Amino acid sequence: MHVSNKHTGRKSAAVVAGDNEAHNTASVRSPADMSAVIENVACKMADSGFPRRDIVGVRVALEEAVLNSFKHAYHNTPGKSVIIRHSIDREQVLLEVEDQGTGFNPDAIPDPTAPENWERDSGRGIFLMRSYMNSVCFNDRGNCVTLCKHPSEVNVGELS
Repeated sequence: MHVSNKHTGRKSAAVVAGDNEAHNTASVRSPADMSAVIENVACKMADSGFPRRDIVGVRVALEEAVLNSFKHAYHNTPGKSVIIRHSIDREQVLLEVEDQGTGFNPDAIPDPTAPENWERDSGRGIFLMRSYMNSVCFNDRGNCVTLCKHPSEVNVGELS
């Protein structure tokens, strides 16, 4: 499977971390456990030269993906695991978030920008992921999402 960058059309391999890259795979058992993984991803992005705004966007998208797994796949049942795989270099961040839930059809999610959905208290997670990432791709089952981010151009004001 390949993911296409919505801005450049470049293809990115959607295989994030193989078995030989266990250091790039984490299993979190609660939403509280994800902060260490998100911080690890943010530090690697900073070390790879990603601008601050990209790091913030990836933090938001990754948090939304993990929270969606706990809330929708597991209905906040304790003891279930969400697997997070990541691969980061200077050209891209690839993230996979996978749960063991039954999955869902992402195309069936109501558009949160439609006026009839403005006052809903949920339903914006996928919208946020798509806003911050270059590409968001779900597997056929709907229990694994692949997020891809390429570095944005750095503005002069972000260099400080």
